[in-house]
Amino acid sequence: MDTVYGLVTFDGNSFTSLGRRNDCYAFDCDPGFLIARYGDHIYFSSYGLNLIDSVSVQGIARWDGAHWEPAMPGLDDNGKPFLDSYYIHQGLFYGVGSFRTAEGDTCNSVAYWNGQKWTGLGFPPNTGNHLPRVFNVIFYQDQLYVGGNFTWELSGGQDIARLTNNGWELVGGGLLGGFAEVSDMTVYKGELYICGYFRSADGNAGNKIMRWNGQQWRKVGEGFAHRILFPHR
Repeated sequence: MDTVYGLVTFDGNSFTSLGRRNDCYAFDCDPGFLIARYGDHIYFSSYGLNLIDSVSVQGIARWDGAHWEPAMPGLDDNGKPFLDSYYIHQGLFYGVGSFRTAEGDTCNSVAYWNGQKWTGLGFPPNTGNHLPRVFNVIFYQDQLYVGGNFTWELSGGQDIARLTNNGWELVGGGLLGGFAEVSDMTVYKGELYICGYFRSADGNAGNKIMRWNGQQWRKVGEGFAHRILFPHR
C-alpha cells in the first residue's frame, strides 16, 4: 500500500503517490482545489500550498512528468493565493479563486494567464472592499461568466456575473437569498446551467439548479429540495 498526500496518478490498475506536500500530516491534508492541464504540463493548486517535495511554491505548482516546480507566479493574497477553477479560451488560461492582485494590479480573484504573465480583468470587490470568492469560470455565447459567493455594493444581487463590452454586470440580476452561491456551471444545448445553493422561495427561478438562455433564468424540472446547507470550501 502506497501512502499518498492529496496528489496521485492512476494508470488504469493502481494509484501512485505524486509527491509530498508539507501541509499533509498523518491524518490530515488541506484539499486540492484545482488540477488542470495547460500546454504540456499538469498544474495543481491548494490553499496554503507552499512546499512540494522540498520545492517552494506559492499556491500553484507545475508537474513536468517527473518533478514539481513553482508555476504561474504573479498572484497574491497575503502570500496565500490559490485557484479554484479554470477555463481555456483561445489559448488563454482563465483562472479564478482567491487572490487580490495579479502582477501587482488589483483584480479581485479573476485573471488570465498567457503562458508568461497574469492579466487582471477588473472584477469588482465584494461589498466593503472585501475579497470576493469566485469558484468557477466559463465562456458562454463568447462572454466570460464567473460564479461563486460575492455581493456588490448596491447591486441588489449576487454570485454570478459576466464580462461585457461595458464591463462587469450581474447575470439576470444575480442570485437572491442570504446564503446563495454558485458552485459549478456548464453549457448544454445552447443554455448555461448552474448549480449551487439557491432557492425559488427567495425569488430565484429554481432550487439548486437553473438554466440561462442569454436573456432570462428558467428552472430545470422542479429542482432539488433544500434540507441542509453544506458551505462551499
